[in-house]
Amino acid sequence: MGCARSPRARERCGAVDDRRNLEPGTPAGGPDDERLVCEVAKSLHERHELSSELYQRAVDRFGERGLVDVIGVIGFYTMVSMTLNAFRVPAVGVEKQPFDYPEGE
Repeated sequence: MGCARSPRARERCGAVDDRRNLEPGTPAGGPDDERLVCEVAKSLHERHELSSELYQRAVDRFGERGLVDVIGVIGFYTMVSMTLNAFRVPAVGVEKQPFDYPEGE
């Protein structure tokens, strides 16, 4: 969603049509750090927790303070995304909106 809303984000994560940057799940490629952050985010959003194994891998890689930062960024992004979606703020600079909202709702 961030890639669709911000021109700077589109520059950093690729074209809006590059759906691998927008779909949920762990990216197929990319640095191990990014894959680990995606695993943490996915676990927090889907299970609302980190398994002991995932927690330990994240602490081993980022340290406890680093993991706090990662979780803080995930939470902030989620809050911003939910706010934009709740108020149906349109994406700018795109031909098609990333979500189709039903008319009259």
